[in-house]
Amino acid sequence: MTTELYSTRAILEELRLAAKRELEPSDSATGPISETGNVDPFHSKEEAARASVDLARRSALRRQQSSKIAEIERALNKLEDGTYGLCDSCGDRIEAGRLEAIPYASLCVACKSGNRDV
Repeated sequence: MTTELYSTRAILEELRLAAKRELEPSDSATGPISETGNVDPFHSKEEAARASVDLARRSALRRQQSSKIAEIERALNKLEDGTYGLCDSCGDRIEAGRLEAIPYASLCVACKSGNRDV
């Protein structure tokens, strides 16, 4: 494996670790509403509504981070099998600038934007 691929692997592994850390529950994630949706009867409706919105936001962030981890792991697998940097849709090389910005990108700009004439 070349130095560039080792560097890419290290970047991807660090991104995966950071995304996994964000999935860990924090002490600030607790509030008057539980993960099951039970509201503490001593809180006002406004507090319950805020807690419900916060729970929805945290759930969305968890889904987003889980998806990101899956994309990073796919990129790591592509590194192993020698297909890293190739578009999953058209097979062309993904632009270097795109991979610098998003090392786990699986589509070239044209395919991602839907502008590829297949």
